[in-house]
Amino acid sequence: MWGKLGIGFLLLICMSVFSTCTAKEIHDKDSVRIGIESCTYGPTSDPEFREFEADAITCVYPGNGEAAILTILSVDIERYCEHRQGPCDRTFPLPRILNKQQREVGRLPDNFPGEAAVKYDIVLQNFKDDWPQSIVLLGESIGVGTAPHWTPLKWDNKLGQFKGGVLQK
Repeated sequence: MWGKLGIGFLLLICMSVFSTCTAKEIHDKDSVRIGIESCTYGPTSDPEFREFEADAITCVYPGNGEAAILTILSVDIERYCEHRQGPCDRTFPLPRILNKQQREVGRLPDNFPGEAAVKYDIVLQNFKDDWPQSIVLLGESIGVGTAPHWTPLKWDNKLGQFKGGVLQK
């Protein structure tokens, strides 16, 4: 499936200092794919995600250097609910997109990595000075039905934020 989208092969880069693995796309120099396999689970100091403990997810894009220039914080909702006894009927925060100063520069429009019926990958695209100008949330339906299709989030240089991510019908 990824071949049709031009995503190609991944090179996993592990930054041993932080025990964080990142995925860097090497087939298409203008795209970087981030899947759940390139993220780490574990507690975070971010107040909004701290309560999710081992089910918090941190995904890092290091850019051309070793320091993280873009980080995505999320909760694996499916995993979180599996670890809890009783109903899991709560509201979860949308995934945060952080810059290298750890300042929020946007939110993904849906949960990452997805839930039982839909799994997502994140694709960073159209780089300018090592910073993605768009972020695409690629959904794959697991089982019956089709995955939601979101418009790309586009970098708004004036606002210093990613905007967009509207559900397409």
